This record gives sequence, structure tokens and C-alpha cells, in this order.
Amino acid sequence: MPRKSRSSPDSVARQVVRLVLDIQEQHVSEAVAVERVRSPQWAFSQEMAEQTAAVSREAMSAGRPCDAYLYARLALEASDIRWGRTRSSPWWSAADALVDAARLCLAAEPDAGRFRLACDVVDQQVALLRADGDVVELAETLFAAGILRVHPHAAVALDIAASLGMRERQETRHWRRDVLIADRRSPEQGECMPPALDCAMEALTYLHEAVDISEGHVKGRCLNAAVEALNLVQAAAPQPDRAAWIDDVKLQYSRDALRLLDPEAEPHARLQMLRVLASHGEAPPVRSLADLFPLPVAGLPGRYGDQHAMAILDQALRLLTERGERDLLRQLIAEVQENVAHSARAVVQRGLWDAQVHVLEGDVLECPAPGGPIEIPKNARPRKVLVSTRRRNGPPRCSTWRRTCTSAVTASGRCSSSSAPKRLGWTMPTLTCRQLSTWLPTSAPMRAPCMRREVRPSLP
Repeated sequence: MPRKSRSSPDSVARQVVRLVLDIQEQHVSEAVAVERVRSPQWAFSQEMAEQTAAVSREAMSAGRPCDAYLYARLALEASDIRWGRTRSSPWWSAADALVDAARLCLAAEPDAGRFRLACDVVDQQVALLRADGDVVELAETLFAAGILRVHPHAAVALDIAASLGMRERQETRHWRRDVLIADRRSPEQGECMPPALDCAMEALTYLHEAVDISEGHVKGRCLNAAVEALNLVQAAAPQPDRAAWIDDVKLQYSRDALRLLDPEAEPHARLQMLRVLASHGEAPPVRSLADLFPLPVAGLPGRYGDQHAMAILDQALRLLTERGERDLLRQLIAEVQENVAHSARAVVQRGLWDAQVHVLEGDVLECPAPGGPIEIPKNARPRKVLVSTRRRNGPPRCSTWRRTCTSAVTASGRCSSSSAPKRLGWTMPTLTCRQLSTWLPTSAPMRAPCMRREVRPSLP
């Protein structure tokens, strides 16, 4: 059988995969890989470009946004040099894939060059759609342009509870500013990402235009994204004099978004809006888990993919915790532990631990405000709490912990935190809640068959 030529489709596909692996392993730079795919020596067909963009979308579904970005970038560059930047070119589908991947990849790996490229690409799409007069797709692309500028800075900030009041927001502004500070540098060029506040304000320009020209579900998505951008504005530059006004705008956007969003298409966005409404006492009652999800918990990963499904569950855990729905929280934790695979559950394991300590038996106290005084009932009895790990065929071994964060009550009745390894246990009142959640180790193994967590209160 004759050997395939260098320019055969199989050969080109292997070279694309090899290039992506070489970039990941830092054997070649991204710029060198781009030069290669733009070279006329590569027999890059339109079908191959479409397939490479499809591989990028598959990587996104599998929770690998940085892999998805690289495949989309190579497809984009190969299409640009051969067929131009038009809606009929494979460049268009590659551009869609690149913008979608960049917003999540940049949150994990800040890169000013990649950010500029993604912004330029989506802006070119917006310009083409304006020229064609396609209002429907223009609204969706303006939405993509907006969240592209928000998510790289706010991926860690979007989990800040929308229900934080001004006092709590001021108390936590320091660590949030550390997260959102503009000094997020490109690994290769040492450049800084644009300031978070500038990106948020620019995003609002795109999103407000999208809201004006869209309707129905698309308009609901744009309003939800605008709430996320306003969260970023508040996190990046807290301004007490404007906080009430921004909160009112977020509340109105959330009301409208909840009315317009399709619950099955965007369950994550819907839960985000419910959290905002709940913080103002306007959320509709939640009588069962069916009021939160469009289908049973076990079916979420199959319908939305592991990564998106875990984001949905995380929002639900936070909503129920903030509302104090302990019975429903217990049901949801049990459903997740029973029906969601450990490999997928590891993404929200920290959130599960935090939710579990809010529904421990005997915990009847409300969560105190961050840094605020802890009211200890007179009849509270001190208990020794042993937090340990148990191996499959052995006794509990607290010494296996690398690091444990503990929270203690000082003589003044205020909460103070310290980090220290703990071999056994310690004595404290039965406060649990968020204080106990901080004891969970950040480096704890996620593989439950090998190691299982235990939180066992016992009398001294």
C-alpha cells in the first residue's frame, strides 16, 4: 500500500495535533505555530479547518478551554490567509470557537496578547454583522464581546455572593482587589492584562447595545451578563456612594432576566439571578429541587457537560445556603453524592464541604457576618471536633494533612483565623457553619475511594 503524502488530510490533522502538543510542552511558541499553519506548504482544506474548529468546541465541552483556544487559533490563522475574514469562510466558525475558549482560558492563564487577539476577532465579527444588518446574530456577538471582557478578570469574582451588603463588601474588598488587580501578566511577554474596571465598563457598552436590539432569551442572557459586569465594577472599585444605585440596577436587570431566560437553556444564569433576587427578598419560593433544575441532578452532566453541570450545582448550593434552606440543601448534597461521578464532583468539592457544614446535626446558629462578633448561647457546650482522613484499610490519620486552616474564638468573642498543621483535634463551641468550613484542607485528595473525609464531633 503506498504511503500517504505529506499533504494528505490525515497528515495535516496529525501535524495540527502535534503543533498543539508542542505549544503546550513549550517546544515551540504560539507565534511559530501560527507561521507554520499560514505557510502555503500546508495543504489546509476548508474541511480540515472546520474539523479543527470542531475539535476546539469538543475540548471546551470537556473542560479544557486552553486546549480549545490553541485549536481554534490554528484554524483561525489557516482560514484567514487562505479564504479571508468573511461569514462564509471557515474563519467565522473558528472565530466563534476562539472567543468562547479565550474567555475561560484567560481566567486560568492570563495573557495580554491572547486577550487582545480575542477582542480584535470578536470586534471584526461585530463589524461584519453591522455591515450585513443581521440584528439577531449581532446581538449574540455583542453578548460574546461583553462577557469576553468580563470573565477573564471576574472568573474568581463572579462567585462573590450577590447578597453581600455594603459593610461585608467593604470588609472583603482587600482580597478581592488582590484577585482583580490589573497586574495579571502574560507568561511570555510580561505584559499586563487591561485593568478590570476598564474591561467591565467596556463590556457594559457592548451589553447595553445587545439588550437594546435583542428580545426573549437572548435579551435575558445579555441582562445576566450585565449583572456580572456590574459585580466586577463593584469588586474592582468599591464606591459606597454609588453602591445603592448599582444594586438597584442589578435588581431590575435580574427581574427582567429571570422573566426572559429559558430555564432549560440557561439554568446557571437563572440561578445567578435568583441569588440576586433572594438577597433583596424577592426570589420566588423554592419548594423542591425541581424548582431549581430543568431535569434531575443525575441528568445534568449528560445534558450540559461536566464543567457546566458543576457550575450549575455550585450556584444551587450557594443559593440554598444563602436562603437557609437546610432541608433542600441536605437533599441536594445527597443527590450530588449519589448521582454525580467523583471525577466531575471534584470541581465543586469545596462547595459541597461548605454546604455540608451548614447542615450538620445540632448546628442551630446563624452564620455571623465576616469578621463580626460570634454570639455564643449560654447553654452551648464545648465539644472536641476531630477532622481527619480515613484510608481504605486503615485508621484515621490526621498526620496525612499537609495544611489545615482553623478558626478559633478569642476571649473578646471575635473570630480570628490562623493556619497550622493539626495532628489531633481542638476544643471549641458548636458553632460550625463557615468557621468549620475553613478547616477543610485546600490540598485534600479528591479521590473518595482512597480517602474519605470525616467531621466527627464528640464530647471531650
